[in-house]
Amino acid sequence: MFGRKKTIDITGDLVVFAPDVPFESMYSSYSMFRGFTSPHTRDLATIFFAILLFFVGASALGVFLSEDYLFRFSPNGDASSNVVADDGSTNFFNAQTLVLIGAGGFIATCISLYEIGKRRFATVDLISMEILTIVRLLATSSFVHRTGRLYQEPSGDSSVHKNSGLAYRSEAAASFLQGDHCFNLFHDNMKELGALNSNVVDYVTAFYTFLKSVKEQSKTFNDYLAGAEEVDQEAVNTHIRLIMFLTDTLMSCAHRAFESLVESPVHKAAATRMSLVVAADANNFLYQILSDNHAMKRYTDKRREQYFEALLELEALEKKVHH
Repeated sequence: MFGRKKTIDITGDLVVFAPDVPFESMYSSYSMFRGFTSPHTRDLATIFFAILLFFVGASALGVFLSEDYLFRFSPNGDASSNVVADDGSTNFFNAQTLVLIGAGGFIATCISLYEIGKRRFATVDLISMEILTIVRLLATSSFVHRTGRLYQEPSGDSSVHKNSGLAYRSEAAASFLQGDHCFNLFHDNMKELGALNSNVVDYVTAFYTFLKSVKEQSKTFNDYLAGAEEVDQEAVNTHIRLIMFLTDTLMSCAHRAFESLVESPVHKAAATRMSLVVAADANNFLYQILSDNHAMKRYTDKRREQYFEALLELEALEKKVHH
């Protein structure tokens, strides 16, 4: 039917290949006109053009009311009466002087807008690069694979078994999440981040919130394994399912953050592909182990459909960029 959304088959594995080259080798600087074209400074560009229009109009009015105009329309035809006072002193605030004062104010405003835009771009680039770095760490450390290998279906009558190095293996998988270094940049730039578009603020905040959740849940899991000589595999599986679900949600937020933050098509394609690499691993794991009546299943399937759609859009974007 016309206008009906095409149904996407999500039953097969979601396969996403990592970029062929590292991000550093494909990085390119933005053009000098970024301030006029970027969605992050659209309000500043609007203010600039409004002030420019006002200045041009005020300047034209100043010229229109200049000495020649006053000479032509003054009752006595004496232009000097509009410039020179009765005591012979020159009136400093004539039309040309006001135009020069207005030009000084316009230049000062432009410098102020430039400084604001510069801080915004610094915030956008810093935050987007940190999110991409965290995603790359998740991928290169094989966080999802190494955590997923600890998942086992209980065998026999009891799910309790000896803790044979599970704590070490779990801690090794999440070692890069230790410490608060991943959140310093976000906290230091919250003020500047608040000046950006609402979708940027929402997705970036959601990313760091779920990153904190993954970090804390991984620590809880490690503490459980480290303090037990025997572990309940059902409890282990519950921890792993939650970690995977949070990671899947985290990558969904990363994908949306890249969509709203990154402007360059080349950079956006590379960042999106990297987030989908990690998302595919976590989502495939959940899709295979969750039963249809599990509380996480509905959200997992919905995000899975979104990933398939995002992959199609990514492939179209990459073709456009390469051609």
